[in-house]
Amino acid sequence: MIVVCCLIILAGFIIISNKKDEVISMKIAKKCQASECDEIISESVSVEIFNQKIDSGDYIIIDIRTEMEHEKERIADMQNNIDIFSEDFDKELNKLDKNKKYLIYCHSGSRTKMGLQRMRTLGFDEVYELEGGIVAWKIKNLPVVLNK
Repeated sequence: MIVVCCLIILAGFIIISNKKDEVISMKIAKKCQASECDEIISESVSVEIFNQKIDSGDYIIIDIRTEMEHEKERIADMQNNIDIFSEDFDKELNKLDKNKKYLIYCHSGSRTKMGLQRMRTLGFDEVYELEGGIVAWKIKNLPVVLNK
């Protein structure tokens, strides 16, 4: 009986989590300050689109994994590493220009959903997260920078 109750609670949690993910992955949000509203562009993108955005040179890449994960391997050589679980995460984000374009990634995509939400809340204009994280990147046989 206890197991059945736990499974029902777990199923409810998964449904709520999926609903939250739908809200987090909303493609366009509105940011309103005083009397003006600006569009905030934020979305989850495929490996191919993420790679195209990197190649354009118009984006700043942020690895939101731990420093240890970042040092082990990363997608591009020139990028920021801001650990989403650091108590200074918001402080570090606030040092960045909110009007620039950003690409964020983590290991498998879970942390970037939180990061995307946080960056929206802080007022960043354009942020894209890598669906599936560096794991999806490597599955597509795209290059990673390894610690030497």
